[in-house]
Amino acid sequence: MVPDRLPLTPTFRDTLSRSLSKLQGRPPLWEIVRPKAVVFPEYSHPVTLSSGVWISQHFGENPKDYPGMKGHDGMDYAIMTGGNCMCTSVWQKVTKLLLLTTGYGRHAWTIDEAGHTHIYGHLSEFLCDVGQEMTRGQIFAKTGGGLDDPYRGYSSGPHIHWELRPQGTSISNGYGGAVNQEPYITYKGSVTPTPLPLPEPLFYLVANVKLKIRKTPKGGLWTNLTGEYIEKGQRVPVYKTCVEGRLWAQINSGSRFVCIEENGTTYLDAEEV
Repeated sequence: MVPDRLPLTPTFRDTLSRSLSKLQGRPPLWEIVRPKAVVFPEYSHPVTLSSGVWISQHFGENPKDYPGMKGHDGMDYAIMTGGNCMCTSVWQKVTKLLLLTTGYGRHAWTIDEAGHTHIYGHLSEFLCDVGQEMTRGQIFAKTGGGLDDPYRGYSSGPHIHWELRPQGTSISNGYGGAVNQEPYITYKGSVTPTPLPLPEPLFYLVANVKLKIRKTPKGGLWTNLTGEYIEKGQRVPVYKTCVEGRLWAQINSGSRFVCIEENGTTYLDAEEV
C-alpha cells in the first residue's frame, strides 16, 4: 500500500547528498545573476493520474522535513513500483543517469526545449541512454522508491520525485534552484504512454551457460536479481559493456545486465558468422 504522504524526515546523510546534488550542473555565476525572462513550455505529468496514483507532496510543503530549505523542492507522485515515467514536455534530452543509495537514488536528469533541467528521482529502472532524445508521453524509466530497492535513495515508500530547475535560477532561492512546476502543467491534450524506440545493439553474443539477469552491475550480486534468465545457447544483444569488478553486458536499452566474464571464466561467446 502506498503511504498517504512521502517521504519522511531524512537522515543527515540524505540531506547532505541532496544538497550536494544541487550544485551539479549549475550555470556560471554571471548566468545566475543576470536578469532574464524565463519561458516555460507546456508541461504534463510524468505519470498518469488515477484513483491509485496521486500527488502525495506538493512543492514547498513540509519545511521541517527538509533542513536548510524552505520546503519540498519538487512534486512527489505516489505510485507503485514499475509504473511508467514519461517525458513531460514536447522534447527532452537525457543528460545524466545516476545510481545512488542516498538522495534521489536511481535518477535521471534531462533538459527540455527551453533549456530547463528536470530531475526524476527514485526510479526502479532506466529505459533510456544518456544523450537520448524523447517527446511527450514517451516512457524513459520505471517508477520506484520501494523499500526493497538499495537504490531507492531518500524514500519511505513507492513514489517518484519530479523536480524542475529553470535555466539561470539562483541556487540560493531556498529550494536549491528548483521552482514550483505545477502552474506550468498546462498541456490539455491526452497523453498516451509510448515506449522509446529501441536503439540498435552494438553486437550479439551467445550464452554458453544459463545466466541470471540483473538490474545493475553495481552492488551485491544477490541484491539486484530480476528473476529472469538467459538460457544456454540464446542469442544476446549487447548495447553496452562496462567493468564493475567483472565484465558486464547491458542487454537491453534500459537496465538489464548479465556477466560476460569473471575470474577468467567467460559466460558469453562471440556469435559465429
